Amino acid sequence: MAKITLYGGVGEIGGNKVLLEDGSSRILLDFGMSFKKVGYFLDEFLQFRTNSALSDLLTLSILPEIHGIYRKDLIKPEGIEEAMQELSPDFAERYIPSVQSYEEYLGANSKPFVQGIFVSHCHGDHVSHLAFLDPQIPIYCSSITKVMLEAIQEVSKSGILQEVFDYKKRSVGRSKSGLFPGSFKILSADPAPRNFQILKNYETVSIGNFKVTGIPVDHSVPGAMAFYVETSDGKRLLYTGDFRFHGRFAEHSEKLREFVSRNRIDFLMSEGTRIVQSRQEQDDEARVGQEIAEVVQDAKKLVMVDFGWKDTTRYDTLREVAQKTGRILVISPKLAYLLEKLKRYNPDLFPGIPKDGSVRVYLERAGSMFYSAADYSLQKFKLGYDLDFDEKIAQAYASGDQDFLKAMVPHYYEGVRAYDIAKSQSSYILHAGFFDINELLDIMPEPGSVFVKAAVMPFNDEMKIDQEKLEHWLDYFHFVKAEEKGYSFYKHTSGHACGEDLFDFIHTANPGALIPIHTQDPKKFEDSGKETILCREGESVSL
Repeated sequence: MAKITLYGGVGEIGGNKVLLEDGSSRILLDFGMSFKKVGYFLDEFLQFRTNSALSDLLTLSILPEIHGIYRKDLIKPEGIEEAMQELSPDFAERYIPSVQSYEEYLGANSKPFVQGIFVSHCHGDHVSHLAFLDPQIPIYCSSITKVMLEAIQEVSKSGILQEVFDYKKRSVGRSKSGLFPGSFKILSADPAPRNFQILKNYETVSIGNFKVTGIPVDHSVPGAMAFYVETSDGKRLLYTGDFRFHGRFAEHSEKLREFVSRNRIDFLMSEGTRIVQSRQEQDDEARVGQEIAEVVQDAKKLVMVDFGWKDTTRYDTLREVAQKTGRILVISPKLAYLLEKLKRYNPDLFPGIPKDGSVRVYLERAGSMFYSAADYSLQKFKLGYDLDFDEKIAQAYASGDQDFLKAMVPHYYEGVRAYDIAKSQSSYILHAGFFDINELLDIMPEPGSVFVKAAVMPFNDEMKIDQEKLEHWLDYFHFVKAEEKGYSFYKHTSGHACGEDLFDFIHTANPGALIPIHTQDPKKFEDSGKETILCREGESVSL
């Protein structure tokens, strides 16, 4: 008989970690970060220790103690035995995690504990803690999710949490130079790929006793999937991941509705982020675009719009607003890099940045603060789309080969700088938020510039603190907030279905039982009239 265990997403939004077991067959559905748990103990200036990350998070119960899934190099890295011989005998007992690694479990049982991981989409609350899992475990996801995970890793600061797409194997070695040559240190190998397996839309794969079908859904990032799981004793479970019915690709979710009307659903594991919200409390994307266009048309100065750089749907909306209002949309280089990656994957579906000049890329001052090309050597995505610069770049720079350089580092030569915006502020829509706000010191926006928050409302204490600081900056530079012009401050389309849409979907699916996840209001699912299983974190429930 199959069983399910929720190790995250219980009574909270995000942190989904679902273990399904059917005999000796096991799969994971997502393995994300719980922002709630992390925020309870840590903050921007208090983080887990770099080379003790797995141990720290296990000790704080931020990561579940599951034997047979974690990386051996983060538990007992190669070479640690030699180091332990010179350390206190108490070292291993105190500082090496007692959890069994993937390799140790495999060696003892001749079969891995988990045979596959199914990733619904690329948001951190669903994928970030994959970084700690053994890279041999196959990861099944859509091709778009794989492209996005690669792009996210390439433009993020290095660190263990950025080892989702590929990973750097750790080992213990001796220092060959420095103040104490011969002393022990942690060594990191070159990046190596994880075992990604592309799951096509409506494709079914068999893993042990499970059959899993990937079904595309609409969300605030492209490539999101729900998973339909069949067990050996004929049970059928649908895991929605994050989904909605009001986005640009709502047809995906409507096709999911058609799928569940034709196929039996014994257990519906549904997200419920917005289950207490009604349709009247949400806008569709077209309405958001219309309202932002009205704000821009009414504005006489700079317009700054905050939205998540992975939200390609919101980018499309702002691009259309810029073209409609005759302004230039200036986007972050992270978004530009992602758009190029998606374009190279599928130019028909993702055409990239238009060639008409309506969208350009922002080049911030950094390093020397002189806009020197050398200032961006550690974050090459700020210059262009090719991260592996070779000698040809240096030779072209030295010889002044402008054509080659413009092709290789287009943002440096064609990007928009702060002084460009400062000279003609009414010509631009600037994509920027709290973490870019110090750019205003170079732009010096004119009083009466307008700020629009086209992103999610703050939902935790840290976000509320950041929002308060953001408003201090806006007040200092005499921005007009959108609501002061009669518009709502927040112009956002949630990536999640509202309560009415969820209940309509539940009615269509007609499941034998509901399993709420990714919600702060799990008991609200009982209003559907269906049996509702309120799981406790870490406790197994028989299907």
